[in-house]
Amino acid sequence: MPRISMTLTEQLSDARSNEVAFRVNIENAGTEPVHLLALTPRLPEGVALIEVKDFSAELDKVRHERLCTDLTEILDRRLTLNSAEHRQAITEAMYLVMKDIFTRPRTLLAIYGKLLFVGTKGSGKLIVSKIYHRLGVLSYKISDSSDAKVAMAKWFTNPSDVLDALFTAKAEQLERLERDMGADEAAKALAVIEPDSFAATTYVLQFPRSYLNPRKFSFTVEATISAGEDKPTQLRAVSTTITVSPKPYVLSVVAVLAALLGTSIRFSLPSTQEQPIGTYFSSLMRYLFTSPGLTAAVMALVVFNVYEFLEIGRKITMGVGWRSALLVGALCGLFSDRMIKALQVLVGN
Repeated sequence: MPRISMTLTEQLSDARSNEVAFRVNIENAGTEPVHLLALTPRLPEGVALIEVKDFSAELDKVRHERLCTDLTEILDRRLTLNSAEHRQAITEAMYLVMKDIFTRPRTLLAIYGKLLFVGTKGSGKLIVSKIYHRLGVLSYKISDSSDAKVAMAKWFTNPSDVLDALFTAKAEQLERLERDMGADEAAKALAVIEPDSFAATTYVLQFPRSYLNPRKFSFTVEATISAGEDKPTQLRAVSTTITVSPKPYVLSVVAVLAALLGTSIRFSLPSTQEQPIGTYFSSLMRYLFTSPGLTAAVMALVVFNVYEFLEIGRKITMGVGWRSALLVGALCGLFSDRMIKALQVLVGN
């Protein structure tokens, strides 16, 4: 009887990177070998699968999907270039989508509001879903070599044409790949896991970033497992949560501006006598844009981008975001002199 356990482990990665690698480990602690029939990563919206490592069969499936996508896109281009009726149908479909969106004031205001204050995520998803719905009936989707042969017979009849030759070559690649992948259960299995053994693969994912706050994503991997042809398949799943840091350049700007604020506080603290407001701000501007302010800004830029490796990083537990950038920048503005002395001691001067 199979006893299967699954683990999902994040590999060593940069906390500020938007690319993260996860290793999936499937262990068979039972007494019979099992076939791992499928391993399916469930990606959150906006997350891209960059690379799959280890399982050769999994790589074959990824290649199969990419070839089918390539063939579908070549076919769409062929129809668009050669058929005036197809171009007219696409134009009419796009017109109906735009008309449907822009003739509804509430929908239009919602889109503009999301573009201005939230970003393109919600509005873009609305528009794209409508376009896909309209254009889906005008596209012939290729999912295997049989579909490719049908398309080749109907729309690709000129071997001397570049698109025809490219489509034919990719269709032949797809057919060879399907032939190599096999048809029976053992051939279709990603791996045969023997008793007291395991199989593993690694997924490299790319996550979208926000501008100021970290974003959390849930990543799930599902495994389809069978102990034999006459036995039912089992579905197992394992999940993890990933926190992705915001855009680095935005946080660096926040840290530099916070350093100038901290420098302003340092300038204001010794001031005990009243002075004209014009004189005060003139002195403050001179202070900010000369050695004290520029030193604090450069120090904030450097320290914020490496602070998790320093002693201060152990004390700041809020993670990489605008708040940590604000705190590090303000501290650099207030205590830049002490930090420079600490660095001098660190390097031995």
